[in-house]
Amino acid sequence: MIQVMAHMEDPGGGVCPCGAIGSRSLLVLRIGNEVSSIGPLCDVCMQGQQHTAWVEPPAISAGGPPTKRMKRASKLQEKRMSDGVGARATLASGAMASDKSDARIQGVLRIENKFTYGTTFALSRQVLNKIRSECVGHETPVLEVEFKDRATNKTQDAWVCLPHKVWERLFNATSENR
Repeated sequence: MIQVMAHMEDPGGGVCPCGAIGSRSLLVLRIGNEVSSIGPLCDVCMQGQQHTAWVEPPAISAGGPPTKRMKRASKLQEKRMSDGVGARATLASGAMASDKSDARIQGVLRIENKFTYGTTFALSRQVLNKIRSECVGHETPVLEVEFKDRATNKTQDAWVCLPHKVWERLFNATSENR
């Protein structure tokens, strides 16, 4: 929630944009920790006129433990992905020693879901190796990344990452059917 506050202050006199000298009003607008002000303004300019102040919204911190909202978004992502490919969502999102990753089609796929509210996602070999290490037999490791709007929690874009050899096999299979 963003709190918006507007109040008048006495700047100690000044010149209004209309040219009036000795103006004693300053309109101050505060949103979160950001402050903007208009003025000094004379009494004539303060009455019956619209004034615009631009205030940047407060920065949203990216750190800290996951919120309930983030956990809910993660669960919905896992359900959407597993339902979409006919996989079984794993217990506790892979936190159990016997049931790793977020979703699985036994003997076929291991799926890990990630999302970000940012415009970038750092993909490391460590993340990919973790998913690969959870595969059993000939299962294919799959990483899905969603980019979400922080305000609405809606997915703006989604990408899937899989080993090059698997992509090559899929591409060749589809090109043979053209």
